[in-house]
Amino acid sequence: MVYNNIKGIVKCAAVNIPWAGGIELENLKDIAAVTGARLIDNEHDILLSEVKLEHFGMAKHVRVSEYDTSIVDGAGSKERMDERLDAIR
Repeated sequence: MVYNNIKGIVKCAAVNIPWAGGIELENLKDIAAVTGARLIDNEHDILLSEVKLEHFGMAKHVRVSEYDTSIVDGAGSKERMDERLDAIR
């Protein structure tokens, strides 16, 4: 990802989610829902070697700082975001 970003092939950001009592997977699911990405981890049916560009999400603007990440106008669907909201209620 870093190489592709430096070369201008794919604009991307890698953000480390700090360990927070086991909620980091839930945070990743939220980010995937907002951006339209596909979550890739040990429990899903896709291997890292099979990841394609369409598995990545998109957003109009992403701002990453040392302590915060803001995603504006993500490409996720309203239905998928509603599912995530229902999961926490």
